[in-house]
Amino acid sequence: MAFELRKFAEADQPKYDSLHLKNPLHTFRYPADWVVDAERDALMVDFGGRGYLPPERAEPPYFYAFAWHGQIVELEAYYSSKTLATGEFVPLHQITCTKVPKALENKIESMKTLVAEAFVAFEHRSKYPAKTVTVEFSKILYV
Repeated sequence: MAFELRKFAEADQPKYDSLHLKNPLHTFRYPADWVVDAERDALMVDFGGRGYLPPERAEPPYFYAFAWHGQIVELEAYYSSKTLATGEFVPLHQITCTKVPKALENKIESMKTLVAEAFVAFEHRSKYPAKTVTVEFSKILYV
């Protein structure tokens, strides 16, 4: 039971289409990659954005969609990092807005854990992937 980074393949199109995900930034239909945990029926898509700039700059965040048991969670995040005294690089994802379906309201802590695991899997796109990430949630809206 773990998320894995996968290149998006033609065989993935029916699953992706069934989720009715909407990319808030682009009109392209399918992502280049996504992270999937088939055993827990969870996946996450990175739609991109400008979340590498601090939120104070009023730039748009990164946008993600997290799907779990057919429910779609929309995430807006900013990314930064810190280097520990040991030299270890630790990414920080500041989730500034999370739109959670009411059906997942009583599973919010499990959802947060899964989202953090998905961010770790996305690290495998990096030349030097981090082994852990820090994820901070601030505003959670139940829709």
